[in-house]
Amino acid sequence: MANGQNPIVIKSVTLVPIRTVSLIPNLKVDWDNKIKTVTVTDSETKSKLKLTVGSNSTYVNDKKVSVGVNPTVKEGAVYVPFRFIGEALNAKVLWNPNTKTVVIYKPSQTLLQRFASNKLEESRNAAIQLPRISRKRQNQPTFNSQIIHEKMKATH
Repeated sequence: MANGQNPIVIKSVTLVPIRTVSLIPNLKVDWDNKIKTVTVTDSETKSKLKLTVGSNSTYVNDKKVSVGVNPTVKEGAVYVPFRFIGEALNAKVLWNPNTKTVVIYKPSQTLLQRFASNKLEESRNAAIQLPRISRKRQNQPTFNSQIIHEKMKATH
């Protein structure tokens, strides 16, 4: 997680810093500071999501919909509801209650083919390329994703 920014939970909804969303492959994130709006665009499908800090209304492909928990600012970082982002962009969102981990992924066709491979190592490597959020301490979620760290190393 960038600069020690951890996910937060508000009304049983996990919110993540928008920087976390920007690290998911094929998602482009733009911030308009003037109107406090985040735009998330899927580069493959061209789906677009617009969220405004403090607003319950958001736009998914120009259609107005309601967000369960408003995007918010905490300690200078913009936090957005992780499940909403995933579902609005047709990604897979899974919750593991035993490990208290949220997994969101929108794999490319190449990644899906690698995951379905009969080669154990290739399939395993594809499986671990999924961003995860884990709440290790009560109401104190932490971010844990090898792919994010590996991607950040590769780009710097």
